[in-house]
Amino acid sequence: MEMAWRGAGAVGRRWSLWLLLATSVWGCALSGAALVLEARPFFATAEDIETLTDRLVAQPIVAGWSLDAERQVLNACVRAMKSAYGRILPRPERGNLTSHCLELAEQVVANNPSSAYAWYVEALAAAGDGNFTLLSDALMRSEQLAPNEEWLGTVRDELAEANLDHLTPGARAANDRDLAMLVSSMTGLAAIGARYIRDPDFRERIKEIVEQLPAADQRRFIGAVSRAAHG
Repeated sequence: MEMAWRGAGAVGRRWSLWLLLATSVWGCALSGAALVLEARPFFATAEDIETLTDRLVAQPIVAGWSLDAERQVLNACVRAMKSAYGRILPRPERGNLTSHCLELAEQVVANNPSSAYAWYVEALAAAGDGNFTLLSDALMRSEQLAPNEEWLGTVRDELAEANLDHLTPGARAANDRDLAMLVSSMTGLAAIGARYIRDPDFRERIKEIVEQLPAADQRRFIGAVSRAAHG
């Protein structure tokens, strides 16, 4: 009887060993698959702009599972949509590009609704699709989530300025807040001063915004305009 129990125990240990080995192998396979999926956006975004844009025209890049991978695929869409190559695509291909990037941005914000950058990319793609209601909504959401990010405020302002006549009052108010933030910043002030000099249509609007800022920011703005005027 004791020998039988020992034999059964040995068989049980062997089965346990094989089960552990199989589980380990399966786990490694899943990890490897996840690594491949996670790496795909990085491989895609390393391509030259023509190849990357053509890929996005054909189909969206699948977002990865990490924040870094999300940022990489969003960057890919921004690169493609803003590139000279992307801008001169025939209308059907350009439509595919913006639609696929919009789909990607919506996927990212569904998984990470606090991503102000993803909302900006959604706004950029919506502008390309001519969906100005979505453009306004996405710009407002991005500004609400990241009101003090200078680099993001800069690209939001560029997009808002290019579509100013199509923005809702709420989106224009969000753009005004971005401009006020940039005037108060270290990096955005010089660009706003230079824009004041070269764009007469911009002057009255930015003057109204600056007048609401603290006196110190107003003086800094005047200095930036003066420097821009004198080269």
